[in-house]
Amino acid sequence: MSGVRSKINDKFEFPERIDMAPYHVDYLKDRDQPPNPDLYELVGVLVHSGTAESGHYYSYIKERPANSMIHQSWVEFNDMDVSKFDFGSIPDQCFGGPHESGPYSSRYPKVFSAYMLFYERVDPMNASEESQISTSWGVPAKCPVPTELQSQINSNNSAWLRTYCMFDPAHATFSRQLLEQLRIVTNGICSDDHKTEKEAIWLSLDHLERILSRSKDCPHFSKMLGPLQKVIGSCSTCCNLTLEWVVDHKHALRNLLLRVPTASVRKDFGNIILMALQYLREAEPRWYGFQDSDEVDHPSSNRELQQGATFTSIVAGLEELWTSLWMYHRGWDDYFGLLVGMANLGMHETHKLMQYGFLQYCFEMLVVESCKEPWTRNLHYTNYVRYVEKARKYPMGKLIELLAVLIGRTDLKKDPVRRMQDRRLNMGGMVMTKDEDDLMMFSSGFPRSKRICVFLEKALNTDHNPQATAKIVRHLALAEEELGIVEFIQRTIQSGINVDPACLAEPWLISAIAFLECTPSETGAKRMIDNIATEVDTIGYSGGREHLDFFAQARRITSYRSTISRGFFNRCVLHAAPQWAPALLLFWEEPIRGATLDLLKSLVFNHDTTQMDDEEYADSIEAAGRNLQVACVRKCSNMVQLQKTIDSRLVEQVQEVIDHCKAYYHAEDDRDKAFIAETDSK
Repeated sequence: MSGVRSKINDKFEFPERIDMAPYHVDYLKDRDQPPNPDLYELVGVLVHSGTAESGHYYSYIKERPANSMIHQSWVEFNDMDVSKFDFGSIPDQCFGGPHESGPYSSRYPKVFSAYMLFYERVDPMNASEESQISTSWGVPAKCPVPTELQSQINSNNSAWLRTYCMFDPAHATFSRQLLEQLRIVTNGICSDDHKTEKEAIWLSLDHLERILSRSKDCPHFSKMLGPLQKVIGSCSTCCNLTLEWVVDHKHALRNLLLRVPTASVRKDFGNIILMALQYLREAEPRWYGFQDSDEVDHPSSNRELQQGATFTSIVAGLEELWTSLWMYHRGWDDYFGLLVGMANLGMHETHKLMQYGFLQYCFEMLVVESCKEPWTRNLHYTNYVRYVEKARKYPMGKLIELLAVLIGRTDLKKDPVRRMQDRRLNMGGMVMTKDEDDLMMFSSGFPRSKRICVFLEKALNTDHNPQATAKIVRHLALAEEELGIVEFIQRTIQSGINVDPACLAEPWLISAIAFLECTPSETGAKRMIDNIATEVDTIGYSGGREHLDFFAQARRITSYRSTISRGFFNRCVLHAAPQWAPALLLFWEEPIRGATLDLLKSLVFNHDTTQMDDEEYADSIEAAGRNLQVACVRKCSNMVQLQKTIDSRLVEQVQEVIDHCKAYYHAEDDRDKAFIAETDSK
């Protein structure tokens, strides 16, 4: 006894007819009396395919009544599929046992066999049964049924026939040609009532959603898009009819934007919606949502888009999908990409997206994993966290880009409002709500002295859109005087610089550049550059290119702040060169070593300090040269002490730096002089 359930797949044969007379009670009492035959005929077989734990049931049923002169007819019922069945295949399909695939092939048991047999007593037919017998080959037997049941059968058959026609490849061609011929039929002018156009557009969209988007590789989907885009882009009413279909078919919006497994289909559908909105915005501003048609040409208008208009209805449909977003990770970039496109249409659209909560939603999605408990009132966040813990990967690139667009159009100088309804359209920037402000400043679980910005840390950790994250950093840093969060942002960025492997620090370094461009504090900027320079010595075998690019870009930064001089960042990188240069000069990749040497030439070696008018800058270059010489010698000395085997080609650049510094920048400190002399003697 194994205690494990198993299905017996041994061969079991059964007859087409059985005589039950030997099992009658009368015969069993008196076996001397010959029994009268009592025949039963096989009329149905229920088959199970699968294992003892799971499987599928289907059946073979004999058509009855049947004319004895006509060969018996059997039908297979397998879910919605009904087809003719050859009774001669009963042994192969129902007896079980091993597969007999050839004389030399291996035998393995079948997973399908008869589960239940149905026998019917063989009796002479009465007059009513004889009247139901079909007199022609291939025509099923008919019998009277109640009117209500007949109506249901007719309805089901009609629905099945329509579905069958829809899946016919010719239907895709038919739908496409309807759109292509639409302008020909109407002589290039749409009808006044647009009934014909509506039928053609909605039929095509229905076919896109129900058939083409679900077929493998979607070969006909792109062919349908061309004529559809042509119709949408030539008539504002047809354009509005397309958007009405999207609004009326909420399930289609979910299916085509989130559920469809083919990425090109999701992207193309989002582009169709965005294209239609752009056309309608220019052609029919009132339908779009503007109260006056001239507001499109005067974007400074502070009148909000009307509720119930086309744009607002699309936004409402997208907002309804938020609670189910956790189920469709493949469609995140398409969903948020559409929202980014809609936000980029203008301030009016951005305001409407904020009114529907998308700024708060983006913040919530980025901080929810850091909460001790997700918001219990929102089950979708609980499910999202559970899926993340199971290692499901959600693409965050477009979500972060949407957040960057929305934050970029807020006025962080103004006090937050309590409710979203209190937020008014303002071309100078919308105010945040209190909840949004709290989420932006959220730093749960950290001591006050080590507070970091949780949503920003999440955006940087994903490394899905570092450029959009850098935009967020710039906007927050520029508002520092009002928010007081410059150290908050600086700690967040510096917390991710020391990461292993060091190449993963790239998004943090990109955001560090954005922060340096906007920070009002020279002290804070210099501290960040020095901290990053210190970390270079620990990068090991990765991250050389990323860190070198940071210093090359940092020295050329032009600050957004008028209080920071133009050459300030160049001098900071120059001052930190003894910290970051030695490790990069000895990096294992030759292009990194060469690029580091080129950067040092630009910073230090190409300047004739004796001819410079700026004596302070000249002194900085000479001090950097002296310190760089000592730092490079110490780095080489440490490698020798560790008894590391060094390829001669690996030290070519660092040797060139040491020789140049020794010739032009003499060490002033006695201890440094003694150290260099001792090293040279060895």
